[in-house]
Amino acid sequence: MSLMPGHIFWRDDALPFIEARSVRDGRGVCYAPHSHETFSIGAILDGCCTYTNRDKREQIGVGTVVLMNPGAVHACNPIRDEPWAYRMLYWDTAWVARVQQELTGRDEGFRPFAPTSTRNARLYRELNRFYDLLVEPQIDALEKHE
Repeated sequence: MSLMPGHIFWRDDALPFIEARSVRDGRGVCYAPHSHETFSIGAILDGCCTYTNRDKREQIGVGTVVLMNPGAVHACNPIRDEPWAYRMLYWDTAWVARVQQELTGRDEGFRPFAPTSTRNARLYRELNRFYDLLVEPQIDALEKHE
């Protein structure tokens, strides 16, 4: 599951539509602007960082949830040498589109999310709770899927 100390990469062949990553000390983790084919959502667990998504740039910290639509150019990097930690979930876009269709009753493909970040405390708590459940080896894939 983990590749280097403080970094966790999680995936399960039984849940091919989602992957997870956690970085406990992101001071040495810098990203050039990039994009993903997936929908990504994450939580800042510690410290602060500079977050750029499309044309928006902001300093964010603990309690912030970030959202990255597929293809959206983004980057998240430490401020100077300050510590920061985060968790990210990467969702298959077609899978998210099916869930959106189930919820709305409309088949429009993937519908991009408008916000690039939020400080919604409930979303932050639930995202972290879900992440903890997802990476817990004692919980089976069916329960994680539900």
